[in-house]
Amino acid sequence: MASRRKKLEVWFAKPLKFVIIELINLAQGRIAFTELMDQLKNIYDNISINQVNRTLMALEIEGIIHVEVVSPKERIIEKITREGAYLPVTED
Repeated sequence: MASRRKKLEVWFAKPLKFVIIELINLAQGRIAFTELMDQLKNIYDNISINQVNRTLMALEIEGIIHVEVVSPKERIIEKITREGAYLPVTED
């Protein structure tokens, strides 16, 4: 993924999923989707919502985060800790 700042292209070797995890950690483990997108747009010049959604889904499947829908246009992304682990649907 490339970023363009001051007409200089820089290639980020860090995968998007690690950048998202770092941003969640900086926000004390909980961040709104709109805030996450704003921060990612500051880092990456042209990032799409589809790329972010795919990465969030992969992180949720891996059990690293939990995404909660709070309104039709807003979601809260929360890092899963050992104390606050979420059970899969089959284990409720």
